[in-house]
Amino acid sequence: MTTWKKSFSVGKSPCNRPAIPVTTDAEGKFEFKNLFPEQEYCVYTVVGEGDRSDSDQILITQKFVTPPDGKTLHIGDLTTVDPVSLSGRLVSGQLQTFDDLNLSLKRHPAWDLIEVPVASDGTFHITGLPPEVYEIQVATKAFDLDADKIDTLLWTEKSIKRLVEKSIDDFVLPIRVIEHESRDTKQNGTQLLTGRVTLMGGKGASGIIVSANDGNSTKTSTTDDGHFSFEIPTATDWIKLYRPDPDGMTFWYLGRFEPTFGNNDVNIQLGPETRYEPDSLSVQSQSKTDEP
Repeated sequence: MTTWKKSFSVGKSPCNRPAIPVTTDAEGKFEFKNLFPEQEYCVYTVVGEGDRSDSDQILITQKFVTPPDGKTLHIGDLTTVDPVSLSGRLVSGQLQTFDDLNLSLKRHPAWDLIEVPVASDGTFHITGLPPEVYEIQVATKAFDLDADKIDTLLWTEKSIKRLVEKSIDDFVLPIRVIEHESRDTKQNGTQLLTGRVTLMGGKGASGIIVSANDGNSTKTSTTDDGHFSFEIPTATDWIKLYRPDPDGMTFWYLGRFEPTFGNNDVNIQLGPETRYEPDSLSVQSQSKTDEP
């Protein structure tokens, strides 16, 4: 149980599955029932339009693990924060108006449908967001992000990740009409690609896997000062980056960029979104028979 000044919707879900919302009572208390034992869940304010919270205070997504069967879990007091907003515009050299376009915002491990309509002039605005990392996606099959005009890593051809820690009012997202290029027109052979991967502040990021197209293709690792150099096929569409766990068994995808042949000195900075991880709650449990 926990308390807030105002009632609002709270979602819980097994991580990466749709939320099951409940609403706090007049004292801000809530209760989740029928949780599966010994599973990881997350608790968060629902932002998706279906069960959107009306409160001016929200929760940042936090994780917890349920106790063995027959136990009651006490999450404790959860701290609310002020919501943030995201405003900006789409830009394209191929379009004058942006009709019937939406952006979708995804977050991990919370799961709710957040759609942002785009005005005909390309502008968009959404409020009431928890300050977290969002995957901002162009929700249409007709457009991709214009990677040539974006100087940071993309997440997919259609999306980019950003830590929206404070309200942003000038977010610019270049897009382009999808053109289906025949593979037969691409040149054969290889080309040397060199560059450096850095952290915020300019320090080199060592041990990052740099791969042509995917983790099973031609790849290399960054040196202690973040530099890399390797031959890649001329037909390479994407360079993808992965961060290995210390045990070397798990590799975390960080993002991608398009190689520009003729420019063999690439500089990639890993933003805070590549290291963001929701907090885990310190919880207490007790047997049902021990409850007062």
